[in-house]
Amino acid sequence: MLVEIIQGTEGGGLIVIKDSSECDGRSLLKGFIKAALQRNEPVHVVGFEVSENELRTGLDSGAASRLVFHDGYSDPLQWLGQGKLSVQDYSAQNTRNRISQTDDPKLVTLIIDSLSWLLLHTPPTAVCQSLQELSRGGMKVKRVIALLHSDLHEQGVVGSVCHVATAVVTVTPVSGSVSGEAEPNGIVRTLQRRKTGKVSQEEECYSVREDFSVQILRDLGTKKQPAPHRKGETKQEVIIASASLWRGENPLPARRQ
Repeated sequence: MLVEIIQGTEGGGLIVIKDSSECDGRSLLKGFIKAALQRNEPVHVVGFEVSENELRTGLDSGAASRLVFHDGYSDPLQWLGQGKLSVQDYSAQNTRNRISQTDDPKLVTLIIDSLSWLLLHTPPTAVCQSLQELSRGGMKVKRVIALLHSDLHEQGVVGSVCHVATAVVTVTPVSGSVSGEAEPNGIVRTLQRRKTGKVSQEEECYSVREDFSVQILRDLGTKKQPAPHRKGETKQEVIIASASLWRGENPLPARRQ
């Protein structure tokens, strides 16, 4: 499922890459960027955490010419007065205006690096609202891919962001040894909300090569499972279970006898 989402076969919307200090998701984010550039899609990066040079490092120089970096890294709080992008400037409309300044008529992939920086300086409700507006498509935005450092925020904030996403990709460390030629980067758990409302999930062991191409080393056996459904559950209980699964909670609480 991860490869399908990276390749863009699953359509648009909002994709959240959720990492932590135990397992960095930036290499996977650059895997998404590389794949979009290879599809000849313009890529716009709203960057607060790393410089443009660091972001471009390792990407093919020819393809990277289609990458536009909106610099929120140099002076994110406008302390230096350099006139760069600041957290106060961030909104769905301002982001669309910046994208519209380019002449390329193609729909763009929008990268937000990272949501954590915005959430630490902007009310979460405002961030979630802007994500909803941007991920609906139109105004040149095909889909939004955002990095989120989950251990920097309260669970409720993380849950709110994931609730507006069409796919949540959570990376965790590998426990134990994994056979294969490539060194694994970690375990990725992918949750995707289908248009029908069902939630599919898959867990895989993955590796990111030096050129930022993503390789699946092993399927861990939960391929495209629908939201849990137990015998005798009502429709309302199934909906609640699906929502809990999406927030990362236990979708199968004990039922009253």
